[in-house]
Amino acid sequence: SDEEYDNMYGALKVASDEGSKIQLAQRMDASLMSNSACIPLYYDEVIRVHRKEVQGLETNALNALLLNKVIIP
Repeated sequence: SDEEYDNMYGALKVASDEGSKIQLAQRMDASLMSNSACIPLYYDEVIRVHRKEVQGLETNALNALLLNKVIIP
């Protein structure tokens, strides 16, 4: 329980100004990131099948394909 976070949540629920809502949500997010433990709940596994001749096929940290360096002879 975090009294400051709970107060921000209460203020967010009744705020009518869009700018105030965004500012409160950002403060709440920052509070969560700095005061909460991070526990990964899911790890994905990706299997990619391609011809042996394909070169330069890479992925980033989000498993998105990076195709700008791919060479297909």
